[in-house]
Amino acid sequence: MPQRVAAIVSPTPVKIAVVSDIHVMAPSLLPDGAKDKSTWTNYYNGQRKMLVESAALFDQFVADMITAKPDIVLITGDLTKDGELVSHEYVREKLATLKAQGIQVFVIPGNHDFGEEGNHKEYHADNSEPTDVPVLTTGNFATFYNNYGYGDDADNDPNSLSYVVEPVPGLILLAIDSHTATLSDATLSWLCTKADVATSEGKQVIAMMHHPLFPHIAGANFYIDTYQVNGNGYKAVRNALISAGVKVILTGHFHTSDIAYDWNDDPANGIYDINTGSLISYPCDYRIMDFSADRKTLSLSTASITQLGENTTFNNTAKAFLEGRLATVATTKLGELPYNMIQFTDEDKNYLIETVVSAFILHAEGDENTKVAAKALLDDFDDSTGGEYSSPFNYTTAKRALSPIFHSILEDKSNYGDEHVNQTADRTLDLVNTSASGWATYCTGHDLDISLVDGLKAYVVSGTTTTSATLTEVTEIPVGAGFLLKGDANTQYMLKPATTAVDPITTNLLKGTLEPTIAVEGNYVLANDGTTAGFFPVKAGVSIPAHKAYLANVSSGARMLIIDGDATGIRIVEADEGDQTIYTLQGIRAGSLHRGLYIMNGKKIIIK
Repeated sequence: MPQRVAAIVSPTPVKIAVVSDIHVMAPSLLPDGAKDKSTWTNYYNGQRKMLVESAALFDQFVADMITAKPDIVLITGDLTKDGELVSHEYVREKLATLKAQGIQVFVIPGNHDFGEEGNHKEYHADNSEPTDVPVLTTGNFATFYNNYGYGDDADNDPNSLSYVVEPVPGLILLAIDSHTATLSDATLSWLCTKADVATSEGKQVIAMMHHPLFPHIAGANFYIDTYQVNGNGYKAVRNALISAGVKVILTGHFHTSDIAYDWNDDPANGIYDINTGSLISYPCDYRIMDFSADRKTLSLSTASITQLGENTTFNNTAKAFLEGRLATVATTKLGELPYNMIQFTDEDKNYLIETVVSAFILHAEGDENTKVAAKALLDDFDDSTGGEYSSPFNYTTAKRALSPIFHSILEDKSNYGDEHVNQTADRTLDLVNTSASGWATYCTGHDLDISLVDGLKAYVVSGTTTTSATLTEVTEIPVGAGFLLKGDANTQYMLKPATTAVDPITTNLLKGTLEPTIAVEGNYVLANDGTTAGFFPVKAGVSIPAHKAYLANVSSGARMLIIDGDATGIRIVEADEGDQTIYTLQGIRAGSLHRGLYIMNGKKIIIK
């Protein structure tokens, strides 16, 4: 029988880096002598953005990208402090460095990219009043960033700075201009038409936009109408993108790394809003996404800049900066909440400020529901009775106003005001598609808990012979381990991270691939042989994609190892194994095994 070799799909996998809200302030706008002058400090003390370090942080990100070598870098708006032309020029110069390394870069504008905030200033060492500087305008933004999304390969929306591009075969990017926090009906219709066409052609569509697609925190849109695009009319945008086949959108604006899932009528047909925190706000995050070659499987991880220059404890510096600035902001905002007529005692006021600051820090770090500190903070808030107010009613009112927000943040539950409550990991995302047979292999850079996913089972290979192998069901998967998944056919599953570290599986013979791996003689990969799934030999020298699993050195000369179908050379171990003796078709116990059909545990097996 001729040896069958598993086909490796083409095009190739793609690695994408996502960064947001870099808010670069060109160093020339703040000379050294101006940093300690009151004209600067009076402005800066009310900011939670590390503007002084913004250029250095962006430089470090660029250096990280040159090392990581992603295929694509996406920047989801707020490229500059406040739209200063000189700051845009600084950004563009650094993007040219990435382009020279063969990395494609795509940008969109945010609300701080055209000077609308009125803070486009140059500060002076003599402490004189800052002076206005030129800003980039909406009319020349596309020309300025011609090499970073708006070039000849892009299809540009006539009504906005939105565009559509296909950076790699089979992957369509909708770059959505939301710098005014709104999308016009004309632009939304144009984008959805482009997505419809791409989806009908079998291509994967992802989108990026500065503002979140929907609120990630219960009540956030009540206090900040521009938290999400189109204010409280976000549902029309959400529904339109879902209907057009968009499954993933990359956003920024809120300076926290938070992932949420929302849907219209069918929970199985929704969209992931991957909100990436600001590069210049603790914890200084950016994302790395790996799309499979068929564009259906996505593995996302989050990285942070923890060292800047000679400051090896920059992570602590950034956290302390944010805590201090949040306390200032919280003090101001406390009087703007619906209960602003309440007279708090200093003790009560300090308690609320400390609680708000602690909650936001945990929210910035993400995955709040896994943190002991988050549960303790929430328990304390729920159990507290308040201090001496002018009336007990005042404290009840305050708690009622803040309770939905605190519970949503600290339990990491998104509630969009339409009875959709969802809990999604914030710093990792694993979306895996099963094949027509319901099988898939996978490997990820973090621990997983498969028991949290309905309708899905996971297996490792715990033993092999020359023609068969044993699959052992597991519920937890450690970092870097290869494993098999079995679910419904052609179905996408979101895998859940484990809440505690998972021990290595020493008996697992499946090898995981966190990076593309070159196959050698004796490697087997999962593939379909008609309606049957199994492990087939793969040619030496072929690249096995990242985030897959393969069998190494299974046997010498095995043609295939079947895991699903009439011939069950690779078996799934169940609780009651029954008789493991192998018989011939005539019912005689087999001694030595040769090629042919046999009976084991009431099922046919084939030895090739």
